[in-house]
Amino acid sequence: MTLVLTGGKPPKPDSSPAAWLVIAKIVIGLALLGLAAMRYSRRNQPSSPPAWRSKLEHMTFLAAASFGFLFQPWPLVAAGALTVASADLSQLSAVIAVVGFILLASSSLLVIEGYAALSPAAARLRLSRFQSFLETHTDMIITVLAAAVGTWLAGYSLFLLVM
Repeated sequence: MTLVLTGGKPPKPDSSPAAWLVIAKIVIGLALLGLAAMRYSRRNQPSSPPAWRSKLEHMTFLAAASFGFLFQPWPLVAAGALTVASADLSQLSAVIAVVGFILLASSSLLVIEGYAALSPAAARLRLSRFQSFLETHTDMIITVLAAAVGTWLAGYSLFLLVM
């Protein structure tokens, strides 16, 4: 979608849209750092699973699709879209990077779905173990990932803005 909107040509480096893209990445990075700080400050407080989690196993297809759409990691999706929008696709290396990203993102989902279809019992067991790990370490994982991605986005984008 981003490539269709930009026509595969990024804004010129000195134009205001390019500056806007960089500033948007800085804002997303700072928001992620704020999320990491908030999660870190609540690290020792006990938390119970949200009520909606118990309903996941019994959702209809439409409810599950809507739920999946609404609970995407939107700051990361926006950062990826902004990065693709600023890619200079006249260079072969940028085209290879974008195609590689798309293939990696798609193939990882296809491998997981294929494994679940070919070996459902083993997949269910591994998924159960992974779910218990996530339930135990969710706050730590979100804190570390939000801090790392937020630092990278804000720092690198700030560097690009100053350059």
